[in-house]
Amino acid sequence: MATPATVPGVYAQSLLDVASERGTRAAVVESCRELAGALAPAALAALDDPRIGKVKAKDALRSALAGQPREILDLLLLLVDRNRLAEAPAILKEAVKRAEVADGIVRIKVVSARPLSDELSQRLAASVGGKAEVTVAVEPALIGGATVRVGDRLVDASVKRQLREMHNRMINAPVSDALWAKE
Repeated sequence: MATPATVPGVYAQSLLDVASERGTRAAVVESCRELAGALAPAALAALDDPRIGKVKAKDALRSALAGQPREILDLLLLLVDRNRLAEAPAILKEAVKRAEVADGIVRIKVVSARPLSDELSQRLAASVGGKAEVTVAVEPALIGGATVRVGDRLVDASVKRQLREMHNRMINAPVSDALWAKE
C-alpha cells in the first residue's frame, strides 16, 4: 500500500531525489536536520508577507543561508515563488524522516521515572534492530515504569497511566441499589 502524498512529503522526496542525483544527500539531510527547528515561523511569515515582495524575500534567504547546500536554498526559493514558505519546517522534517527510514535508522524515545542503565538502553536498541538511536528523558511524575515511542507507536507502561485508568474505572463503575440499606 502506497503512502498518501502530502505537500511536505512531495517536496521532501523531491529534495532527497535531487540531492541523491547530485551526490550531496548526506549534507542536505544534515542541513535539513539543523534548519527544521531553526526556521522561526515568525521570520517565515515575515518573508511571506506580500508587502516585502518575492525578490526581497529571496535576497534575504540567499544571504541568511549562504553556507547551506544549494538544494536547500533552491527549495526555499521555490517555496517563496509558490507562496508555501510557511511549510518549510514541515518539509525539512519530512525529508529527515524519509532519509532516516531509507537508511534504516530507528529513533526510540524513552521517558522513564528514573534514568535507564546503559545496559537497558543497549538492549532496547538491539531489540528494534537496524541502526537504533535511543534518547532517554527522565520524568519523575510517571511514578514508575516508562513510555516508549518508536515512530508513530507509543507504549505507555507508566504507573501514572495505570493509576489514572484505575481511577477512571472506579469512578465509572456501576453501583447497584442492593448496596444501600433499606429501612
